[in-house]
Amino acid sequence: MKKKLPILGVLGGMGPVVTAEFLKSIYEYNQFTDNEQEAPNVIVFSLPSAPDRTSSINSGNEREFIDFMQLHLENLNKFVDRIVIGCCTAHYALPHIPEHLTNKVISLIKIADQQLQEHDEPAILLAGTGAYHKRLFHEGCTAVNRIISLSEKEQDWLLEIIFKVLKRGHDPLTILADIQELLDKYKTRSFISGCTEFHLFTKSLKLNGIDSIKAIDPLTTIAQNLFQLLEPVTYNINSLPEKIKLPEKVQVHL
Repeated sequence: MKKKLPILGVLGGMGPVVTAEFLKSIYEYNQFTDNEQEAPNVIVFSLPSAPDRTSSINSGNEREFIDFMQLHLENLNKFVDRIVIGCCTAHYALPHIPEHLTNKVISLIKIADQQLQEHDEPAILLAGTGAYHKRLFHEGCTAVNRIISLSEKEQDWLLEIIFKVLKRGHDPLTILADIQELLDKYKTRSFISGCTEFHLFTKSLKLNGIDSIKAIDPLTTIAQNLFQLLEPVTYNINSLPEKIKLPEKVQVHL
């Protein structure tokens, strides 16, 4: 009898464009040798109807989003071995959900932290106001001293870019000059995809052969190391396999 391949679950749709691109990344980095039956098994819940994460935080109505997450994690848990949540800000809900529903989750925050620990310079945290407000990376990363934080004004500006360009599926490279200016201001060449939409930007850099900007992008790391992350290990949102192979840094020459 053939060994049963593990199944990855993706709780996505936050936003839908990057959820689709992440699924594509999984198959780009894990191409089968002989038969397509060797390719990764993935079940995707793409649910753009999810309550807005930032609005739920700003309004104080977090319970609605937490209940949404709990319901769909419960459903997804029935079918999969590991789960990726396609939104960094959404991770704020996890401590409020029963552990038996979250212990399959691969934390994007912890993935970013592991990369940051091995990185050679500080990195700008490209994240929305919700992730900053909840201090998801600042309290969830041991390498917090390598995180460069944006000002509140810059966070608002970045959120506008996320919604007007990346979430709408426009060409990610239209924001290249803006990101370049931000990196120059903070005297670094590195950024953290603290919003999953920057997976789209990271891929565009690579596809266009731009290689002096260094991206710490959790979704890329997961796609490149998928089968290792799916290995049957004792796992919870605060741990990672001991020796996950990290991808080569995406670099961009301008």
